[in-house]
Amino acid sequence: MKTISCEAGATAISDEPTPEKCFSLKNILIPVDFSDGSMEALKYGRALGVASGAVVHAIYAMEPTAIVADLNGAPIMPPLDCEIATQRGVDLDELLSKDAPKGLVYTTESRIGYPPDVIKSFEAGRKIQSTVGEVYFRKEDHQLVRPVIIVVGKKTNDMKNKEDYYDVVEVLPGAPLMQKPDAFGCNLGSYT
Repeated sequence: MKTISCEAGATAISDEPTPEKCFSLKNILIPVDFSDGSMEALKYGRALGVASGAVVHAIYAMEPTAIVADLNGAPIMPPLDCEIATQRGVDLDELLSKDAPKGLVYTTESRIGYPPDVIKSFEAGRKIQSTVGEVYFRKEDHQLVRPVIIVVGKKTNDMKNKEDYYDVVEVLPGAPLMQKPDAFGCNLGSYT
């Protein structure tokens, strides 16, 4: 397989570029547990993010430590989860920023919770009100579904101020404009 450029910044991963094999990435979500496999995924995701112009979102999710009792019923105190999660967030940020390729745009997040529950929270279909309307993550492939805003640019003498660049012509729902989740035959793996 090789990467082939398509029109308008889209990319195809195929031996033969055809319009149906072209796609455009906006966001790349990479769960990181600091294992060798997740480090490879992070390395690949960084390169793919730069090549496609997508924002790389790296997330570390840690299970909360169970508090157990000793034979007398007194709790045995676990390590401080917040401190560990905070340090892992710092570690993750350092990994992404170290020798970062030019053009890499990324976010990092560290959460305490059962990792499959964190993933399921993205899949819940919960709609979030944003400045462009309702947005949510599609369960089948974790793609962000958002309205598409159609604008027309203004001539300089039609601008009311220096930030009045365009008029909104129409706001379209994003879901019907997106490729189907199974368009490329990909399926998400299991939660664990």
